[in-house]
Amino acid sequence: MDARARKVHRTQATAPGAPLLRAAAFPIRFFVLFAVLACASEAVRGGPGETAWVQHLFLQPTAALINALEPGEHAVVAGRAIASQTSMLRVTRGCEGTELLLLLFGAILAYPAGLLIKTRGLIAGVALAYGLGIARLLALHYTLSYAPHAWEALHGLVLPALPLALIALYFMSWSAAAAATTGAHGGAR
Repeated sequence: MDARARKVHRTQATAPGAPLLRAAAFPIRFFVLFAVLACASEAVRGGPGETAWVQHLFLQPTAALINALEPGEHAVVAGRAIASQTSMLRVTRGCEGTELLLLLFGAILAYPAGLLIKTRGLIAGVALAYGLGIARLLALHYTLSYAPHAWEALHGLVLPALPLALIALYFMSWSAAAAATTGAHGGAR
């Protein structure tokens, strides 16, 4: 490296605001990606794609699990609801876990890691988020059926916060492993 190249390199490395810009890159990318994903999700709300997404991927498997666990329930999907002998669970926007998936996608795609590492993180993370969505719907069904007095606390606080915390822990674990694999943010984006 000649003297001029060293001077340019030294100037770039010590440019005012460079550490702040590097530190802000991930949150900015995450916010932009999450906003784009949320807007795209909003654009398809109420359409046939959302209906298929919610009914086929979340409600029908949940009803099947309820019936497997308690065959006398006779749980069926009716629109955006799971109806059974003991409850009528109406699944409104967001209760199925779509936003959890959007947060996960935004965070992993924004993180500075290689494509293979991101793909592995998304595959495992989507499986976790999907399982958490189904578990949340099961918990809501059983709360309505057997402990309706606990509905407000579980529906409004515990059952939305717990999956979010678990996804955050997953992301922190995945990003630490990704950083170790790529040499602390040195991997391809």
